[in-house]
Amino acid sequence: MTILLSPQAKSDPSVEDLRNLADAISAAVGQEVEIAPAPEAPPGTAGVTLWEVINVFGPWEQAAVDAVTLGTLVVAFVKWARTRFRDRNGRPKVVRILGVDGRVIKVVKLANAGDEPEDATAEEQRRGVVYRRPNQR
Repeated sequence: MTILLSPQAKSDPSVEDLRNLADAISAAVGQEVEIAPAPEAPPGTAGVTLWEVINVFGPWEQAAVDAVTLGTLVVAFVKWARTRFRDRNGRPKVVRILGVDGRVIKVVKLANAGDEPEDATAEEQRRGVVYRRPNQR
């Protein structure tokens, strides 16, 4: 199974916008990375959000992913996000790293290019949301 990147919503980065992030992750972890478009939202529920949210669906179990892999994913995301800020896309960014079961493993927020990344993992895990992997084409 490959690593899959998917924006949370249609207002988030496009497939083209995510290509550099996918390439950086693939090179860093030595694994194939695919990109899926944002899933369709039920009518009347989709809207523009303040944050650009990227879900990373991994091939690993929550307890099996190692700290080096998580760190590598976070570093790649932060570098990509800072570049995106410099390209005049000022919306704050979030990466949500998920296990094969769709449960949150790690969440990192970056409010702007100059800020340090914020770990929001505990907050997301308390919510207990399970995210569904988008259908791959």
